[in-house]
Amino acid sequence: MAKLALIRLRSGIRAKGEVRDTLAMLRLHRINHLVLVDDNPSYRGMVQKVKDYITWGEIDAETLA
Repeated sequence: MAKLALIRLRSGIRAKGEVRDTLAMLRLHRINHLVLVDDNPSYRGMVQKVKDYITWGEIDAETLA
């Protein structure tokens, strides 16, 4: 199964509560931290919610090895 690499780039100080909650659910608590998640519609929706605070992309097995 494909994975998504998510990296937090911005602080959530002036962010809406929904955005802060979504960042917490994605386990992105600090700036410049990376989290790997499965590529499924649920996570894609969460990524779209916080797209202004993170950068993300698909990651393959060769990169992880």
